[in-house]
Amino acid sequence: MPTIAMFDGIKIQVFADHNPPHFHAVKAEFEVLISIGSWQILQGSMRRGDLDAVMDWQRRTKRSFAMSGDVSMDNEIVTKGRPLPRIAAATIIDNRRVRVTWRNGNSVMVDLAPVLNSHRHFIPLRTDEENFATMRVNDEGTALEWDGGIELSAVWIATLPAVGMENGEFRQIMDKLSYSLDGMALQLDVSRRLIAMYRGSTPIPNSIALAARYLAEKADERQGYYLPN
Repeated sequence: MPTIAMFDGIKIQVFADHNPPHFHAVKAEFEVLISIGSWQILQGSMRRGDLDAVMDWQRRTKRSFAMSGDVSMDNEIVTKGRPLPRIAAATIIDNRRVRVTWRNGNSVMVDLAPVLNSHRHFIPLRTDEENFATMRVNDEGTALEWDGGIELSAVWIATLPAVGMENGEFRQIMDKLSYSLDGMALQLDVSRRLIAMYRGSTPIPNSIALAARYLAEKADERQGYYLPN
């Protein structure tokens, strides 16, 4: 389990995921990452009093923290870098692709397969469909968790690239652009039949997803501008 200590409403969590080695100190909406070894604050924000409690806990383990870089203190909140991501909800799409909705309202589909196949810690999730189906968001929104004490941190998930596209999103883009099957086929340089399949339930390749999103972004950029004849 990632939680190795709890005190004053603060959880100290260590996830078996990405480098550099670090731990998370979490309380309510606040969270900081602290490196293991250099003991520097890497990212996040926390109230000064709570951070002092974390420092006291760490001193009892014969280590000390260092505040270096662009650490700021405003209204007794210590901040380094951008706020750390929190997960609001997550849904399994297919295989090891997951739709993650962040607490800021953004949503993205990511493929967890490369992560699961890169660390022995995740071996039980690679082929066991029943185990993978137990996926849920932990109470703090700092990780996805599965039965058996397996967790994947939100920080690592946030670094994964968006993959593919759900068919509903593809239909929405076509509707937004007011494209017919023939028009979308011409834009994406594929057959009309493939466009009809992507509007249905056929999995959408990454190349098509990227191109469709590019068309939608360009349409957004053109909105509000007068285009002369």
